[in-house]
Amino acid sequence: KKAKEFQNRAKERNNKRMIKLRKIHCKLLEYLDDFKWKSIALDCTWHESCVTFSCPIVQDKLTRIIEAPSHSTEKHLKGIADEIRDFFGVIDNQHFFSYN
Repeated sequence: KKAKEFQNRAKERNNKRMIKLRKIHCKLLEYLDDFKWKSIALDCTWHESCVTFSCPIVQDKLTRIIEAPSHSTEKHLKGIADEIRDFFGVIDNQHFFSYN
């Protein structure tokens, strides 16, 4: 019985964690709303207990938040959104994705 209770509590904690991660993802989508590289920057795969971003730079910037989503703040998320804009802005300014 105790093992089942432990599993239920662990599952509940994981569900809460994933809800927080999805809210964080939605906030980043909101902060990057007018950003043309948003879909590339925030492309991710949702797993049972975590999320993995396709872009290594974004994954690196969000690692601490992914590990502990309850410690994220709006100011921190806005800062990360600005860093993502800056990073992709440099690539865009160099016409890295231009095939002309």
